[in-house]
Amino acid sequence: MGLLRKFERAKNAYLGHDINGVKHYNWHSQDSSWLGDFIRARFEPKDWKKFSVVSVFGSPRTFWFHKNENKIFFTGENPARYPNYKDNALPHVKISMGFDYLDAPNYLRFPLWIHYLFKPESTYDDIARRVEEINEFHPKKTDFCSLICKHGGDDNLRGFMYEQISQIAQVMCAGKFMHNDDRLWNEFGNIKCAYLENFKFSICPENSNRTGYVTEKLFEAFKSGTVPIYWGSDNQPEPGLINNQAVIFWNNGGDNSEALAKIRKLYESDKAYDQFVAQPRFTPQLVEYVWSRFTELEKRMRELL
Repeated sequence: MGLLRKFERAKNAYLGHDINGVKHYNWHSQDSSWLGDFIRARFEPKDWKKFSVVSVFGSPRTFWFHKNENKIFFTGENPARYPNYKDNALPHVKISMGFDYLDAPNYLRFPLWIHYLFKPESTYDDIARRVEEINEFHPKKTDFCSLICKHGGDDNLRGFMYEQISQIAQVMCAGKFMHNDDRLWNEFGNIKCAYLENFKFSICPENSNRTGYVTEKLFEAFKSGTVPIYWGSDNQPEPGLINNQAVIFWNNGGDNSEALAKIRKLYESDKAYDQFVAQPRFTPQLVEYVWSRFTELEKRMRELL
């Protein structure tokens, strides 16, 4: 690691930086934060500086500085891949938020996909409307299948999926990995979901497998009205919240002849495809679950005041 990068990491761990009035440490962005916006939307300005948000993207030294702050830890990444944060920072923060199913008094399961689907100022009715909109969204399709990523992932899983699925028809890759399509930037201004709307299928596995680790990938496919070809979270993502029948699951390291046959059938038959995508993507329980995350987070934060 270069000296400049080490300096920036140390500075971010000790000093942090404000994003619209809320202190952030080790944050991935200099100017945007869903959690910061959640605080701003639900608390008075005089209380904004009483919270500080910490992520996995930097040194854990943050926890040894400013110990009296109301630190809130959030990970949008698999904590197993970050040795310093395997414990979800539970011993060091007032509230820890992540993907795992943990029984700890200062832990709240708050998966990353919530940030991608729902605005931090959402009401219960806003959440219900958003779920209904996504369930009923069926854009016209012009292309077969997309893959957007920077690399092949663990064991080059994405590369293997690309190779297998490409035998049915051409898979378009708009990211750095296997790049063969410039339209994401040239026609859609790098708006991923607008690009995905044109495809019947989206290859969207997680970068690693862990129970409960479900990021935005599956939900962006749903949001875009495309069929997700998914692997992750033991192939049981968000039990009771999503309709598994609306997903094509990939068996990493195993037999995928059934999945490939289903993809081929849906690609070659407009009637079969239309019937498949007509299914609701989310169950009614999703609204209650998301709203419970919002209300419980606000409640716990108010208790800190």
